[in-house]
Amino acid sequence: MRAVEQSWVVATDLAEALARSGTPFHQAHRLVGALVLESIRLGREPGDWTAADLAAFSPDFTADFARLLSPREGMKSREIPGGTGPESVVGRCSGRASG
Repeated sequence: MRAVEQSWVVATDLAEALARSGTPFHQAHRLVGALVLESIRLGREPGDWTAADLAAFSPDFTADFARLLSPREGMKSREIPGGTGPESVVGRCSGRASG
């Protein structure tokens, strides 16, 4: 799990959350891309960013976006019928879910 936490696997979750909150899709992905590049430049991992750091980077990032920097939290955003969220996957594997 440590390798996942060090990577930017959460970038898509972050961009999708921005788009759901009203940031245009293209702009959301561009903004997250800039955040990833800045992180690489500074040697920062996703978990190194606080809510205040994100807000300083861009006002599009409100305090609730910081939780998505944890891969475990980002996966939860995929809890939809037929989705890839943890509970959906467990349900599908055990035959409990439809979709």
